[in-house]
Order: sequence, then C-alpha cells, then structure tokens
Amino acid sequence: MLAEWSGNRAFRRSMRVAAGGAAPTYDAPVSARVQLVRFLLLLLLVGALVSQIGPWGTQFRRVIAEQFAGPPPAAPAALSLGG
Repeated sequence: MLAEWSGNRAFRRSMRVAAGGAAPTYDAPVSARVQLVRFLLLLLLVGALVSQIGPWGTQFRRVIAEQFAGPPPAAPAALSLGG
C-alpha cells in the first residue's frame, strides 16, 4: 500500500511539473445534480446562520416552529376499506 501511495505522489508531482507548477484541472464539467446539491447545502447553511443571528432570530425560529407544529392543514380523513 505504501508503494501505491508513493507512486501516486510521484505521478502527481510529475503532472504538476509538466503543467509548469499549476495544479491539474479536470476536463469534465460538474453535473447539474452536484450543482443542485451544493446550492441546497449552501441554502441550508445560510438559513441556519440567519436563524441564529440578529434580533430577528428568536422571532424567525418561533414562526418556523409554528409552521411545523401540529398536523398538516389538509390532513386526509380516515378511510374505510369496507368489509
């Protein structure tokens, strides 16, 4: 395993020397799914930070808690399956 690691290191070093010291780049673009997941994680992080800072933090958390308290507004009625 150590030989594999050192061979990989040597390969990366030779690629960097061949590129004039620049880090190697990838020629495949980032997929739309990866971009979407990154955007959603960033949005989640910003939402978490906004809810914790500023004078609106307590009120914001209260509003969100009220939105998720209790059953959904359009809860389906119990179904009778007959028999």
